[in-house]
Amino acid sequence: MSASVKAMRAAIDGIPGRHVVVIGDLILDEYLFGKPARISREAPVLILRFAERQVFLGGAADGIVTERGRTTPVKTRIMAGGYQATRQQVVRLDREPVGEPQPTTEDALLERLTALSARVDAMVISDYGYGTVTPRVFEHVKAVARRANAVVSVDSRYQMPRFTGVTAATPNEAELEQLAGVPADDERTVEKAGRQVLERLDARLLLVTRGSRGMALLERDGATTFIPIHGTDEIADVTGAGDTVISTFTLALASGATPLQAATLANVAGGLVVMKRGTATVAPSELRQAISLHDS
Repeated sequence: MSASVKAMRAAIDGIPGRHVVVIGDLILDEYLFGKPARISREAPVLILRFAERQVFLGGAADGIVTERGRTTPVKTRIMAGGYQATRQQVVRLDREPVGEPQPTTEDALLERLTALSARVDAMVISDYGYGTVTPRVFEHVKAVARRANAVVSVDSRYQMPRFTGVTAATPNEAELEQLAGVPADDERTVEKAGRQVLERLDARLLLVTRGSRGMALLERDGATTFIPIHGTDEIADVTGAGDTVISTFTLALASGATPLQAATLANVAGGLVVMKRGTATVAPSELRQAISLHDS
């Protein structure tokens, strides 16, 4: 077993002792399953015979603060397929709230954040653009992290530039292009754009997810490392893959892994979760087994 794999196994073993606070939007992931029946005579569309409904908590669904009258973001996925066949997503319907939370809700969020952060090793900002992570909430996150010397990582769909001074950010290639204003479609341009974004965010690390091309890790005071995809590119479901990546990366950093070791673990975890259908997780035991095979 190589020294790097030993270090990654040690980081995995340290995960149960880490305290991580996730701040962001609560989302409901709804799945409606149907068996194909026939083509509609009203329009050239498939009619599905309803089979079952499943609903899961998604996003930052823990330590919940509620607001009366505010719409909960719901992502409804229509899944088609026979009982013995692979079920394929046909369409997704999103229901979204409008505007930021009320001041009283923001106060409640800050109180909950303070209570949860009494002992904290890392903080993950999961911003889907639904208004939960207000500027005031973000400043409180940074203040708590400074006092606790905690890792702060951020994944923001639409507002990454305002999350400055964090430990790490995890954009995908499309988000990186938008942030940098230049193409980022090969290793040279990804590194160029990534360096610009690192400076703009005043971040220490940037982990760029590149789909079937793996990941790129940029260290502000170090090298740029391109990590090939783990496993196969014939994926089953990308739902929650980005959440898996930032969670694993943050946990590994908080457990003492180097940035490259943490990125490698995140890459492996991402490769494992996309082979599972629906909103799935990766267990530490799966990570241990996968990195052992990776080393062989």
